[in-house]
Amino acid sequence: MTPAEHKRAWYVRNREKVLAKAALKDKTAKAAYDKERRAVKGDALRAYDRERAKLPHRKAVKREWSRKRHMTVKQATPSWLSELDRLVIKEIYHLAVLRSEALGVDFDVDHILPLHGTTVSGLHVPSNLQLLPRSQNIRKKNYFELV
Repeated sequence: MTPAEHKRAWYVRNREKVLAKAALKDKTAKAAYDKERRAVKGDALRAYDRERAKLPHRKAVKREWSRKRHMTVKQATPSWLSELDRLVIKEIYHLAVLRSEALGVDFDVDHILPLHGTTVSGLHVPSNLQLLPRSQNIRKKNYFELV
């Protein structure tokens, strides 16, 4: 059997799965699917996530993500940034911690123009930072929406 024939036979056997996956590219359909999946398998998925977090390589993965994020921010910080601007950035991050403690809601510092956006990329400067509740920041992801 040639590779093309093998691929075609696999597609015929798995056509329903392929079409269902293609339908999930729509964000609302995927969100509904994820919500239903969590409702049905919530405890099992949480247990799986807990066990996976204990694996030794997870620390290395988190360390790598942290390193990549640090380098992204470093590359997006312009050399012409003044000491006052750097101080303002530190204060914004400090304010996020204070708001989280005071209000009991986690706050994140968000880049209005994402550092590595698909359509546009911003800089790590005070005018590009805003405080958002974590839930809104997660919903925003790495997108820039024209207002």
